[in-house]
Amino acid sequence: MRFKVLIAGLALVVLLGGGVLVALALNRAPTGGANGLYAQPWLQPSTGDLSKDLAAAGAQGKVLMVIWEQAGCIYCRRLHEVNFKVADTVRLITDVFYPVQLDWRGTGLLTDFDGERAPLWTIGQRHKVGGTPIIEFHRPGEGEVFRLPGYAEPPLFHGALQYVRDGAYKDMPIKDWFRARLRGAG
Repeated sequence: MRFKVLIAGLALVVLLGGGVLVALALNRAPTGGANGLYAQPWLQPSTGDLSKDLAAAGAQGKVLMVIWEQAGCIYCRRLHEVNFKVADTVRLITDVFYPVQLDWRGTGLLTDFDGERAPLWTIGQRHKVGGTPIIEFHRPGEGEVFRLPGYAEPPLFHGALQYVRDGAYKDMPIKDWFRARLRGAG
């Protein structure tokens, strides 16, 4: 009897201790790049020309996902710490999207879809980026098909990705799409 209690106690310590280690690993701060933005191994490097990025996405049969961020943005950090830690979401991104990260406050030059070359900040203004994160979704031949302004909690974020993947933006606003999904699940 004492042996069973001892084993159960040790198992509890291992489980709790393991849970703490897993929680610490998942809650670890995302790594930052040289520009101060958080990095993900699956982010694609921008060519510096949005038309070429769109062509690269199209060549892979993917949707261009332009993620506007800035150093010090708490919601950008949350996007990386929370949403980009959800395995199903990361799988959906890497399977369907061509994600390119742009620095809204960056000093580098970027060529916009229309061929105009300007500082990132100016292109961001042209794209109506007024805060971060902002995620634009572009399909070849369709232009910008959807925009996710600000941070969305994981279920909404994942749903927005599915909305774009499925092309539902052609049929209904995202609010109606979510309502229809909730009615179907109920």
